[in-house]
Amino acid sequence: MSAHGRARFNRKYTNRVVEPLSGWLPLWSAVEHVGRKSGKAYRTPVTSIPTRGGIAIVLPYGTDTDWVRNLQAAGGGKVQMLGRTFDVRDPRIVRKGRFPVLLLTRAR
Repeated sequence: MSAHGRARFNRKYTNRVVEPLSGWLPLWSAVEHVGRKSGKAYRTPVTSIPTRGGIAIVLPYGTDTDWVRNLQAAGGGKVQMLGRTFDVRDPRIVRKGRFPVLLLTRAR
């Protein structure tokens, strides 16, 4: 199955199960972002890892997803991780191993 196919499957089925737990369990976080065109608030389950001064989010579907483009257009958003919500800014994409990673800086 292609990355696009996995993303579509997860959006339709897996995210419905994972989304309520996202932000509370290790590795399962949630990105809160605003639609570039709609202005609608969204919450997307992701796999994230805390870094020194920020958060790294694994991008297994690549960089061409709506939530990544929304964060980039807005210059940031919020990430809920282990029950805490962080304001994040300065989204930038780097290559780390097999998948690209989105690095975000925690706002102070």
